[in-house]
Amino acid sequence: MDTISCGSTIAFATYLSDTGKAEYGLQWNDPDRVIDLIHAIARRQGIGNVLAEGSLNLGKKLRVEDSVLHVKGLEIPNHDPRAFSGMTTVYTMASRGATHLEGDMYSVDMGADVRELGITSGDRLENEGKGRIAARAQDFRSFCDSIIICHFAIVPPRTIVELLNLAIGTSYHLEDILRIGARVVTMKRLFNLRCGLKPQDERLPRLFLTPHAESVTDDFVPDVDLQLQDYYEYRNWDRDTGKPRDEALRELEIDFK
Repeated sequence: MDTISCGSTIAFATYLSDTGKAEYGLQWNDPDRVIDLIHAIARRQGIGNVLAEGSLNLGKKLRVEDSVLHVKGLEIPNHDPRAFSGMTTVYTMASRGATHLEGDMYSVDMGADVRELGITSGDRLENEGKGRIAARAQDFRSFCDSIIICHFAIVPPRTIVELLNLAIGTSYHLEDILRIGARVVTMKRLFNLRCGLKPQDERLPRLFLTPHAESVTDDFVPDVDLQLQDYYEYRNWDRDTGKPRDEALRELEIDFK
């Protein structure tokens, strides 16, 4: 059971109860009830049988799909793109939907950049250049996943490469990190496109395109189109079809037909 999806689905069900859109008898600040619901979901008993299918299924069932906080069916984690602009690109372009594990732009936006790889922090409430930086962060994390290293392990990239070479007898260099990561990202992209992915699926829920009610981020909202244009140009992908161009595939030595 995924903690983020489970918590988000229970929160959505509570929101529906609170706003009178469903009769689940749920209310905020009731941890004991939440624990009961987790067990009900695991056993698929009562309301748990419905919640076990996730937020999007619940939204479709009650015809309130536009209120669901998801991208491509996956619930959004606790990193609001209105506070961490770079998460806009990460959520919309991650291969499996709204995950923070395919690019930690929230930490980059807070100053934890990786300058050796051109992953530099900027104003967390800006859109300019975020798509390109997010793509690099995505490549770096794809590389980390490939060699099975925790994202929380703060190890200099050059050291990672040196340790990898010592471990498996290779001669990789620092500049290979982003290229290997880009191959991973691109291959997952090709797989998703073959499975029916459409560029129209790359969007944020409408809530995140509305300023925060308490103006805690100076009414900032992410510019999805601007960030994705930056991302697509960096990747050399076609914006209309969502497909990597032939030149991009040749550069990464991917033979895809």
